[in-house]
Amino acid sequence: MAEESSSALPFIGQRRELGRPSPAGGALCRAAPLNLGAGSDLTRQDRKRVLLVSKILADHPGPARRFALPSFRLRNRYAKIDGWLRSRSLAGLHEIQLSYDIEDPRLPYPLPPSALRFAPTLCAAEFGWCDFPSEMAVPSLKFPCLKKLSLHGVTMTEDALHSLLSGCPVLESLLLEGNVGVGRLRINSPTLRSIGFNVSRYRARVENLILLQELIIEDAPCLERLLSLSPTNGPESIRIMRAPKLEVLGLLSKGITKLEIGTTVFQVETAILICVLYNAFLIGGD
Repeated sequence: MAEESSSALPFIGQRRELGRPSPAGGALCRAAPLNLGAGSDLTRQDRKRVLLVSKILADHPGPARRFALPSFRLRNRYAKIDGWLRSRSLAGLHEIQLSYDIEDPRLPYPLPPSALRFAPTLCAAEFGWCDFPSEMAVPSLKFPCLKKLSLHGVTMTEDALHSLLSGCPVLESLLLEGNVGVGRLRINSPTLRSIGFNVSRYRARVENLILLQELIIEDAPCLERLLSLSPTNGPESIRIMRAPKLEVLGLLSKGITKLEIGTTVFQVETAILICVLYNAFLIGGD
């Protein structure tokens, strides 16, 4: 029940609307796990948002359940974000959402490596429009509790993504949209149930893009849904080697020219919508 209690965010809202809260109310907010959503609903003014987030993190002793910082204008605030992520208030964080508002696509938008310190406790993570740190490629980095992972417009290496996925032993949901730097993705997961993907040049920030061209499902015994989220973009080739529980293939976009299921190869010429049930023997079942 503690996670459903008031957090520091409604406490700040009450102070803005009702005046200074009672000491008892403040103590209750500080005692509950922190659930901090620092989007435009907190305030649309960047300066006020920075001040409010800093104040909340300074006042709350932790631990934290959720920290959301969407569409944040980075500018000269990298050190500020890094400091927030290192705050004791975010200890034991379960959910994180962090994305930048890309104002100049020629500039780097690095994700602070301090975001990785929550790896032991994260259950859900969403990152967008940022450059992943090189530390992500370290095989020893593990996310033992992570069940949901979403990456939007992220720039990262192929090794880093494969290392990240191999360090998620209980991952169930994976969403990949418009990411850059990974041309070939291999999926080996005993727990993944759903994969959504979209290959897009939208808001691309680098020249000579490396976009996803080949998706290979090598071994995914629990995979039920494989969903392309775009009617026009690839990857060019999808190969499904073993996915005995696969039930749904989503939109096969115009960008997908080859679909291989087990030993059967389909040449895809037009965008079609497929929603089919496959028996285990068709996709590498026992």
